[in-house]
Amino acid sequence: LWELTTAIYGGKEKLEEVERQTRIVMSEPRFQTDDLWWMNRQERYVRACERGELFVKIVRDYKIPFEERGPLELLLGEDLFVLLHDIMFAPTLINLADDEQQSWWLPKALNYEILGTYAQTELTHGSNVRGIKTTATYDPSLFSDG
Repeated sequence: LWELTTAIYGGKEKLEEVERQTRIVMSEPRFQTDDLWWMNRQERYVRACERGELFVKIVRDYKIPFEERGPLELLLGEDLFVLLHDIMFAPTLINLADDEQQSWWLPKALNYEILGTYAQTELTHGSNVRGIKTTATYDPSLFSDG
């Protein structure tokens, strides 16, 4: 059984990291969700904000690399507001930003100094993202150096 579990998680070291993150979550009373179903909307919102703040603190305190945060995110559940940042915003920077943009934005994004989201406009194109067209017009008055 453990051989299969180890294989599913990608090796002994990765399984040990999942177990370490599980211990961190289980040792923090503010991550308990026993009362979640009895909370009103405002209480759930406040709880989600607290959990997001704790998530960032854990990532920073334990120096959990971006690529290894998945188990922690899974353990904390769907009300973790930084999930959109981690699954859409940061990967977009990683995959689409050039080196100069990455050097400025990526460290800040991966350390949660900035939080981002992702939006895609498909006006009149349905799901045909490749068919999206745009126009850019240079306006020299927007730049101090002309």
